Amino acid sequence: MKKWIPIAIFFFLLLQTKLFAGNPKEPSASDPNIIQSWIDSADYYQGVEPQKALSFYRKIIRYDRDNGTQRFNAEYQLAGDFFYTYNNVDSTLKYADMAMKTARAVNDSVKMAGVYNLLGTVKLQSGNLEESLKLLKQAEGIFLKENDLEALAVVYMNLGNVYSTQNKFSDAVDYYNQSRKLYVELGDKNGEVACLSNLVIIYIQFGQYKIAHKYQQEVYNFYKNSDFIPEILTAYTNLGVVHFYLENYDSALVYFNEVLNMSKETGNRHLYSNVLNNIAETYLKLGNLKEAREKAQKSYTLCIEEKDIYGQASALKNLGMIAQKVGDTEKALDYLKQSLPLAKEARAVMELRDIYSALSGIYKQNGDYQTALDMYEAYVDLNESLHEDEVLFRMEELQREFERQKSRMELLEKTSDIRRAKQIRNMLIIIVVFMIIITVILAIINRMRRNYLKTLKQKNQVIEKEHALVVRHQDHLSMINKILRHDLANNNTAVMSAVKLYKRQKDEEFLDAIIQKAKSSLELIERMKQLEKITASSGILKPVNIPEIVKRVRLKYPAIEWHIQGQGTAYANEALLSVIDNLIENSATHGEATRIDISIQAIRIHDQPFVEIRVADNGSGISDTIKNRIFDEEFSFGPRARTGLGLYIVKKNIELYQGQIEVEDNSPSGTVMILKIPECPPDRSVNP
Repeated sequence: MKKWIPIAIFFFLLLQTKLFAGNPKEPSASDPNIIQSWIDSADYYQGVEPQKALSFYRKIIRYDRDNGTQRFNAEYQLAGDFFYTYNNVDSTLKYADMAMKTARAVNDSVKMAGVYNLLGTVKLQSGNLEESLKLLKQAEGIFLKENDLEALAVVYMNLGNVYSTQNKFSDAVDYYNQSRKLYVELGDKNGEVACLSNLVIIYIQFGQYKIAHKYQQEVYNFYKNSDFIPEILTAYTNLGVVHFYLENYDSALVYFNEVLNMSKETGNRHLYSNVLNNIAETYLKLGNLKEAREKAQKSYTLCIEEKDIYGQASALKNLGMIAQKVGDTEKALDYLKQSLPLAKEARAVMELRDIYSALSGIYKQNGDYQTALDMYEAYVDLNESLHEDEVLFRMEELQREFERQKSRMELLEKTSDIRRAKQIRNMLIIIVVFMIIITVILAIINRMRRNYLKTLKQKNQVIEKEHALVVRHQDHLSMINKILRHDLANNNTAVMSAVKLYKRQKDEEFLDAIIQKAKSSLELIERMKQLEKITASSGILKPVNIPEIVKRVRLKYPAIEWHIQGQGTAYANEALLSVIDNLIENSATHGEATRIDISIQAIRIHDQPFVEIRVADNGSGISDTIKNRIFDEEFSFGPRARTGLGLYIVKKNIELYQGQIEVEDNSPSGTVMILKIPECPPDRSVNP
């Protein structure tokens, strides 16, 4: 069956329509709110006469030299209109470039991300997949940072479309599911259904028809009572295809006939011709060869008019298989031979596989075993990775045919007279040669199979290793993100407090405090950025000099009395600084500690070398009732509690280092945090 399954790519433009009682009157240049009037006019015409809206957007661009927001909206709207409405790529790129310059001028990353997404969609349609992927990834990064879920859902959908076009179906499914999840959270049923439509296509391709049927039924239920004709046609067509592969042929015919009638009414000749061919193949499965031939012949005629190479190949293939069914092998061979070059030109892999298989059977039936083998070798090349057992079965079938021919020749040799002895000897020679050829072919195929299995095993091992590394990197990057959010939140809280105090007291010391916290935030961002790069390229952990880390943290708390003793080097990373800083921050802020004692010493746990870091304070301590909960995510306590992430982040980092963390009371008051981290051998280089 020709896989005519429209990929539902939903492009989301911010088109707001305002309905007025009458047509708006174009304002004059003397009106005080001229820009707003033009905006209102553009909004109105966008919904009723898009062509008129274009002129108002152009006026906004020419007139609005100061307000970057309005100018950007007009430029971006024009770019989208020319792409989605008029399919004018040159004008789209022109206004997208203007919108990008405006977004950069006002330093608005979200606006820039919107343009990246639009340009990525344009590149996808034009077939420049690498550039499309690059642009969409840029948009994804910005929208993730801004937590713009609606925009992210659109970008994920477009990324899924890129990967699907690249035949990277695993990545496509991942992005479609991410997009679908966001649309569910946003309550956007249109977006959710679009994702389901794309997933249906992939699940059909991989033979997971039950899942495809479940999703497509949801799509169908959503669109069946709507006025969206293209979406309804897509839903009916996909349901027909799913029912076909589930062998529910009567149900498939119902859906295909519905599409046939609707496509005829709407004048969609391309869809009409292809659905005719789907119906022909369904009738072929049901054994109604007369109807199958009629539909396939009509589909073929229409596909010629439409210059649809794929459709012609599929229709001819079906005509060939129908002729083969009725026993007209000569006509079947003619149809299939016509279909073969067309299928190659259209790169119709599934059709080619069926054609090669059918030709192999016909040539075998005609006794042309060499050509049968040639056709089957082509079939094997297309189907080898998925159907090895089927390949071996067909070769065994040819071998059995050879054995039957050999037995027949032996019987003839026993029963024929002397006058045919020479003919029999010659036939036996031919048979022996044929057997040698078959044996060689089987040996080659067996060797190829072993090599393939060996290669597959090696690739699986590589994939497993890469997956493990990716999981480690993802875990650590997630931790970096939490550290960044937590520490920036603390700095911002301090800045807000200093601003309030400055407003009250007008003391410039608070301004210095604000500057210091801002610098601290920038340093933190840069540190996490560097850590992320190191993580991605070097396996995360490295030797870290603990006293150097402690000294850097100490500079942030000049009011605290410090006592530091001992030396040690741990396998950790830059996040260890944040770990120590979080512990001191808790002591100073929540425990109101004025003294910190830090001791560093080497210990052994189960015969493995570790470094123990004891961080003791003289603060108010931690109640026994909450000690077992202080490392839980988002747990906070007391009037000065904030996000509750500090000690959770500490614990997760220590676990990443394969270490341990404990808490106990200090004497006479305060708390002792005990960190145990694997020690770095002394011969390894150390980076603070």
